[in-house]
Amino acid sequence: MNVKLIVCFCGLLLGLSTFRGTAQSDYRSVEQLSADLQALVRQYNQRAQIQSLTQTPGGHDIWALSLSNGPAENHPGLAIVGGVDGSHLLSVELAAQLAKDILENHPEWLEKT
Repeated sequence: MNVKLIVCFCGLLLGLSTFRGTAQSDYRSVEQLSADLQALVRQYNQRAQIQSLTQTPGGHDIWALSLSNGPAENHPGLAIVGGVDGSHLLSVELAAQLAKDILENHPEWLEKT
């Protein structure tokens, strides 16, 4: 059975668009994150799909990245959510890095239940 993994990048309302504390200045911008996610989907188009769930009041997309071995609609899923609180930028980075790591180093995880 195939597994669908959905990685949501939800709360970019404040975090990546307006909040840039000194301890958090090394995180990717909204534009960089969006470009990196799009590049990941282009590279792994058989296993990764992306869609914009909605937009923030600032006009930034809130992304849902689905990882799946085959059509994702009818398979069990696991949601990994990052950015629920817009000021917690690390959760966005961790979710994005986990998705990249699964695609690059552990594609067999998408074939297990």
